[in-house]
Amino acid sequence: MLQNFEDLEHASPSKAGLWLLIGEDLMLSLISRNIPKSFWGHAAPMFIVLAVVFAMLRAFAYDTAPVSDPEALGFSSSRLAWIAAWQQAQVDAGAFSGAVAAIARNGKVAYLRAVGFRDRARTVPLQGDAIFWIASMTKPVTSVAAMMLVEEGKIDLALPVHRYLPEFKDMMVGVETTDPASGETRLALEPQKRPMIV
Repeated sequence: MLQNFEDLEHASPSKAGLWLLIGEDLMLSLISRNIPKSFWGHAAPMFIVLAVVFAMLRAFAYDTAPVSDPEALGFSSSRLAWIAAWQQAQVDAGAFSGAVAAIARNGKVAYLRAVGFRDRARTVPLQGDAIFWIASMTKPVTSVAAMMLVEEGKIDLALPVHRYLPEFKDMMVGVETTDPASGETRLALEPQKRPMIV
């Protein structure tokens, strides 16, 4: 079985192979559990076929090849070229070992470019379909979702938060005060001077 994401990534360069490995890992995990043999005798062949079909369909569900004419999607090819130049400059300066940039509109990829390497040792070139371990993405993802709502006119950034979340209407503000005699710091709650805006 695969021990971690690195094993999975290095196991196969193709998406189909990657998803088949995921399916195989899932199957091995299920088989290793104490499930009655009578169940597997009837359901296992069908489950295996479905897992393989699902893996192959999933692997080819999204076309990540960029369109040949980004202008058809409303982008400028010359300005998109700036992205790769900037990324390469950052890699050359040692800011990061590699980066992948993708820009899509209406389900079509207008730009997909990988520069640099998958590792700091600069032994494995980075590919556009590389798998990345990412963390601490709650704030950026939530910010993008919020900005999409702003773009659709569903949220106004200048309005008070309590217009959308009434629980925040009478929020108090924590103010630290230090007792000059004892030097002890205390937290006092005071009403807001102005409402918190989105």
